[in-house]
Amino acid sequence: MPTAKRLASLTLTALIAGCATNSDETKLTKSKGEPPKNPQKAALSKDNAGTPVPLAIDQLTARGLPKLAITSSAFGAMKPIPSTYSEYGEKSSPPLKIAGVPANAKSLLIICDDPDAMEPKPFVHWTLWNIPANTTELRTAIPATGQVRQLMNAKQGTNSAGSVGYFGPKPPIGDRPHHYHFQVFALDRVLPVEQQAIKSDVIAAAKGHVVAAGEIVGTFAKPK
Repeated sequence: MPTAKRLASLTLTALIAGCATNSDETKLTKSKGEPPKNPQKAALSKDNAGTPVPLAIDQLTARGLPKLAITSSAFGAMKPIPSTYSEYGEKSSPPLKIAGVPANAKSLLIICDDPDAMEPKPFVHWTLWNIPANTTELRTAIPATGQVRQLMNAKQGTNSAGSVGYFGPKPPIGDRPHHYHFQVFALDRVLPVEQQAIKSDVIAAAKGHVVAAGEIVGTFAKPK
């Protein structure tokens, strides 16, 4: 028969083992019970998620300023954007032509908004700033990098999908054509905003510095 000392030793050993097992089970249960993180939702939460805001051109009160003429060889005003420039195609940014930039402009800013998206409103498809003021044409397929060497190290921000650079149209199945506002602003300064910033940070830095603005609006619906 075990002595009292032996019984005490066995009891202590069992308690320690039980605590370790419970601790492991708690960790395992907690790990399995945590919902997986959704990086896209996290990105959306950074910029006007759930709260409708005006288009960039309205946020910057730029409609009454001198006009920039914005055109594209890929689509006309209020005309369908080819699938090549969508997330269903080659995901390339479309070519743009810019005319009418004032002499006092120091840089250009491009913001593409989709106000028809469910969330956020508007969905930010593209933010590109510190483009040289003498730029009259933007070629297609701007690299999806924070810094664009081809444009004298202009900078690109994080879009509402959570990636850097241009994110092409991708409306849900069954939606009517969405409207994509390619807004261009001539600024009297170079923006002190770091690459990969979100749109709201760029807007904050550009307020009060817009000397001219214009836009071209294209439409897109999911191909059948």
